[in-house]
Amino acid sequence: MVNDSIGGDVRPELASLATGLVQLPRNPRAAPAIVGAALDAALNLRPGRKDLRRHRRRSLRHAASQVPHPTLPDRLRCTFYRHGPARHALACAVYVVSAHSDSESARDTALVAMLEQAMAAARGSVRARSLAGV
Repeated sequence: MVNDSIGGDVRPELASLATGLVQLPRNPRAAPAIVGAALDAALNLRPGRKDLRRHRRRSLRHAASQVPHPTLPDRLRCTFYRHGPARHALACAVYVVSAHSDSESARDTALVAMLEQAMAAARGSVRARSLAGV
């Protein structure tokens, strides 16, 4: 989504992040952390957006409901969240940053920062779970 929303001048910077993206562990349970980081970045620009705050609350609820040893219904709920509400929340966050930046340069900088924060959140959520023995 970030790649589709930034200008051509900044795409080489995204290429430098590709290695980090590939190295992220494939952990479907990291979705709430990724969504939360993206929404936090968007909320920093537009704190009054009720839709973003609603998406943020939902991501927090989803993160809190995760259990150490998920059953089939738990795994299905995570899959549904990732492919439905999480994707929608990310699209809203990217749209808010894209549409409400003062300039193209500010938009691109904010979107790259959002992506970097989401990557850090994904790494942190995986690390936190492994430390907790999950």
